[in-house]
This record gives sequence, C-alpha cells and structure tokens, in this order.
Amino acid sequence: MLSWSSDAFTNWLTQNAVNLTVNAINTAITSTAQIASGNVGQGVGNLASSIGQTIGTINQASLMPNTAEGNANSGDVSFAFNLLNIKFMRIRAKTEYLKSIDNYFSMYGYKTNLLKVPNITGRQNWNYVKTIGANIIGNIPQEDLQTIKNMFDSGVTFWHNSSTFLDYSQTNNIVGD
Repeated sequence: MLSWSSDAFTNWLTQNAVNLTVNAINTAITSTAQIASGNVGQGVGNLASSIGQTIGTINQASLMPNTAEGNANSGDVSFAFNLLNIKFMRIRAKTEYLKSIDNYFSMYGYKTNLLKVPNITGRQNWNYVKTIGANIIGNIPQEDLQTIKNMFDSGVTFWHNSSTFLDYSQTNNIVGD
C-alpha cells in the first residue's frame, strides 16, 4: 500500500458539521428567548460570543496541515516479510464483457461530439448515425423533412448490402474515402 495525504480540515469538518449546526441553532434559540424576555444585552452578547467561538474553531481547524497516511512501514509483519512491494499484474475485463461492449459499439457506433456532416458511407456493411438537432434542407414537403430530421435525431442505421441486412455479425471495417 502506498502513502497518501489526507485533508485534515475536510475530515474535521465532516466529523463536526452536524454539531456546529446544532450548537448554532441552540444558541440562536436561547438568544432569541433572552431577547424576547427583555434581556437584550445578554441575548446579543451570547449570540455574538457563540458566533465568534464557532468562527475561531473553524479557523483553527482550517490551519491544520494535511496528514500523511499509509506510511507505517516499520514494525509491521507485512514489512518484515517484505510483502509491501509494489506488484504489477495484467488484468482485463472478461471476454464476454468485452464482446458485449464491442457488439454495442458495432451496432450503435461511437460518439464523436463534433459538428459535422454525418458519415453514412464510411463502413463496409452499415453505418449508424444519430444526431442532435439535425439540420437538413431539401425541396420536399416540410412534414416529410421533419420526419427525416426526427429519424436522424432518434438514430438510423444505413445498410449498404442487402444480403447482410440486420446481420451485425458481419465485419464492418472502415472503407476508403
């Protein structure tokens, strides 16, 4: 295990945030009651004192340095038996997961996030195209044009070879320009 640093203030704030809030609410209630009963000076004084203490406590905690963790490597059984070495292992996802991911991208393509003319002919057997706000113009009825735009925005597959229609097991290599 390698060493790491820990943000002392964030840890302190995580541990004390609820208590700070509860104390502030209690002080506000007590001070309000004192002010309502005529002890304005005492109520305001208690409220100001509590706010000052809280700010001071938070400021003091924010000055704490980060702490080093995970570096206790002496007197440890693992250290004594030389078991704390860095180990490198080759790992990968299971074959069925890789195949599933590959099939997904083969069927639906890859996200490009580019403003461009969609590529509908760049693959051997099919191209999947999905747009956002397709900008298509043509001299056709507007209702038909809107249907085409909706088709592109929903995602459409262009099949280039009728003999492989809907057969995603086919190779779909990139074809030259």
